[in-house]
Amino acid sequence: MAASTESYLIIGAGVFGASTALHLVRAYPDASITLVDRNAYDAPIRVAASWDWNKVVRADYVDIEYMRLCLEAKKYWSEDPIWKSYYHESGVYWVSPNNFAEQMQENYKKLGVDSGLFSFSVEEAKKQYGGIFKDADFTDVKEVFVNKNSGWGEAKEALQRTIEEAVKLGVKYIEAEVEKIEFDDDGAATGIKTSKGESLTASRVILSTGAYTAKLLADSAPARKDLQAGDRFVAAAVTEGFTPVSGENAKDYYDGPVGISMVPPSRGASNGSVPHSEDKTLKFWGQIIFRNTQTHANGSQISAPPPAVDYAQLEVPDTLKEDVDFAGKSLFGKGSETFKNENYRICWEAVTPDEDFIISPHSASKNLYVATCGSFHGWKFLPILDVHAHYVPDFYAQALRDAGHLPGPDGMPGIPEWTPEAHLNFMDAQDIEKSSLSISSPGVYLSVPSKYATEKAIKLARQVNEYASELKFKYPDNFGFFASLPLPDVSASVEEIKYCFTQLDPKPDGIVLMSNFYGMYLGDPDLDPVYKALNEVNATIFEHPTTPCTEHNHLRFSIDGEDPGIAPPEWLTLNRPVAGRQGRAPTIDFPFDTARTFADLFYSKIPTRFPRIKWIMPHAGGGLVPTLDRIVSYSTPDVNLTESFMKATLAENFYFDLAGPWPVTWAISPLLRWVSYEKLLWGTDTPFTPWAMAEAGRVKFDQDIEEAFNDTSKVEAVRRSNAAKLFG
Repeated sequence: MAASTESYLIIGAGVFGASTALHLVRAYPDASITLVDRNAYDAPIRVAASWDWNKVVRADYVDIEYMRLCLEAKKYWSEDPIWKSYYHESGVYWVSPNNFAEQMQENYKKLGVDSGLFSFSVEEAKKQYGGIFKDADFTDVKEVFVNKNSGWGEAKEALQRTIEEAVKLGVKYIEAEVEKIEFDDDGAATGIKTSKGESLTASRVILSTGAYTAKLLADSAPARKDLQAGDRFVAAAVTEGFTPVSGENAKDYYDGPVGISMVPPSRGASNGSVPHSEDKTLKFWGQIIFRNTQTHANGSQISAPPPAVDYAQLEVPDTLKEDVDFAGKSLFGKGSETFKNENYRICWEAVTPDEDFIISPHSASKNLYVATCGSFHGWKFLPILDVHAHYVPDFYAQALRDAGHLPGPDGMPGIPEWTPEAHLNFMDAQDIEKSSLSISSPGVYLSVPSKYATEKAIKLARQVNEYASELKFKYPDNFGFFASLPLPDVSASVEEIKYCFTQLDPKPDGIVLMSNFYGMYLGDPDLDPVYKALNEVNATIFEHPTTPCTEHNHLRFSIDGEDPGIAPPEWLTLNRPVAGRQGRAPTIDFPFDTARTFADLFYSKIPTRFPRIKWIMPHAGGGLVPTLDRIVSYSTPDVNLTESFMKATLAENFYFDLAGPWPVTWAISPLLRWVSYEKLLWGTDTPFTPWAMAEAGRVKFDQDIEEAFNDTSKVEAVRRSNAAKLFG
C-alpha cells in the first residue's frame, strides 16, 4: 500500500469527529491525523452532544434511508468487539397518537428484514413490561408499538472507547480551544488557531463541531457570507435529567425498555426515558427544543451555546427542569411519583431543517469539510465505499450514438442517463462514502479499428479523463476515477498514461482496461509498453469485461488502415454467432471474457513480470473462479502455474469486486478458497445497473455478506476498509 501524503485535522471529538478519525486511520494508517477537542476524551464531563449517560439505538424511521443506515449500524452495535459491550437490546415502547408505525412496517418489509415491531391495543400495552406503563398518558392513542429489536447504548463510554481505538492506531489527540479556522489568500482552509495562539495545519480540515459550528465559521471569516451556515442548520438544545430507581419493582424500570411518548403533541417533540441497567437509573428528556440566538459582530443572527467553556450545560432553569420531569409523568403516571431527577443537563446539538446530517466538502472553501449536524439522532451511524461504478457524461453518450452503438452498447437496451448530481443523490441515499468511477464497455475506442477510429479514440480518452479529474477535484471525498486508454493504439496509450500521472491534477486512482480491445487480450505481448508505464507508477488496473472477440481482431484490422465499414451491431454478430439466443453480452459473454483475459495474463506471466501493478477483477471474477482449477491444472510446463503460486500471486496483486447481480453467498465461498476476505471489494455497477435495481441489490448484498461472514469486522472490511487501503 502506498503511503498517504494527506494530513487531516478533525475539529470536535463527538460522534462525527471520533468516527471520522477512526475510519480515516484504519483506511490511511500512514496519514497524519489529528483530532482536536476542548475537552480531554476521558474528561468526567464534556460538551459534545454524544457525550451522554445513554442514548437510544433504534431503526424505527419513517424515512427508509435512515432505517437502512441504522440497521447497518445496529450490526456493529450488536457484534463489533469495540462497541457490542455498550449496547443493550432492551426494546423500545412507543406511545403516539400518530399512526406512523404502519409506514415503518412497510419500510421494514421493503428492506426484507424482521422489524421486531409489534402493535398492542392500549389495554394490552398496559400489561407489557411488568405493567410499568399502565398509568401512562394514552390520550388519543389507539395502538402502542413495541420494537423488541431496539434498545440503548452507553453513550460516553462508547464514545471514549472509539477515540481510544483511534489513538491506539495512530491518531494524535490534542486538547485545545479552537478560536478560528485559518485560510490562505485564495480562501482555502489551511488549519486552525487555538485560544493560546498556536496554529495547527493540515491539507484537509474537517469540522465536526456540532452546535459550535455556525459561530466558529462566523468568527473565522465574518466578512465571507458564502462561508456562513445561514439557514442550513442551527444550534439547538434539549434538556435531560436522570434519576436513581429503587423500590420493589425498580428492576422493571432500569432493566426495562426505552420509552418514547409523543403525548400531548401540542407540547412539541417527543419526550421519553432511557434505562441504564448498570447505574440503575432512568434518563428523561423533555419536549422543549430551544435556541440561544444572538447578534454576531458581523451583524448576523446566530444561535450558539452559551460562551462558558462547558456551555453552562448544568445551569438548568426551573422551567426546563419541569419539562424533563413531565416526561416521567407522561410515561409512568403514578409510577413516577417515586422518581426525583437528581441531575439535569442541557444538551446542545446542530440541527438541520429536515434533520438530515451534513457530511460534505464546504462549497466555499477548498480543503474545508463539514461532518456534523446529528440533529438529535446521529449517534448511531457509520459509512461504505463503492469501487465499481460508471460515469456516462453527455458527450460520451453522444459518442456512443454517433459510433452506432444503438440502442445501447454490447446489445444493451439503451444508454443510461447519468449526471454527477444523480450519482451523488444515489450515494447519499445508500450511505456510500465514495465511488470510483470508470468508463464502461466498450471503452473509448468505439469503432472497428481504422485510422479514423484511432484518432477519435485518442481525443475521447483525453476528454473523459479530464472530465473525471475535474469531477474528482470538485468532489474529492465523493469521487475517484480510473482513467481510460485509447487501446489498441499502444503508443498513444503510453502517452495518455504519462499525461494522466504527471499532468492531471488530481491524478486518477488507476486505469480501466477492457477484457479485450478488438481481440487484443490483456496477455498480448504488444501491451508490454503499457504495462511497463503502469508498473513505473504503481498503478491499479480495473479490468472491465466487454464483448469477446473470437472471429475478427486487431491482427486483421489495422489501427492505421482504412475504415472496414463494419458497424458495431455487425461486429457483435460476427463475434457472437448465437447472440440472438443469448441476449445481451453482459448476460453470458462478460463473465467468461473476464476468465479468458485473466488466463491470458497468467499464461503471459504479466503479474510476475510487472509486479507493482495491482489488479481488480470485477463481478467476483465472473466465470473465472469456477474455471480457476482448470487454468492452473492445464497450464503448460513453461508457465508452471501451481496452486500455491496462484494463491501467492492473488494475495499480492489481485482484488475482486462483488458487483452483482448474483447472491454474494454464492460468489464468496469459492473465492475464499483462493483469496482472503481482505481482497474483496464492494461495487454497484451503476448506472448500467439502474439506480432502483442497485438499491435493491444493496439490501440483498447486506443480507448475503453478513450471512457469509457472520463477522462484523470482515463485513466492514469488504464494505469499505479494503478499498480504502488499496487506494490509500
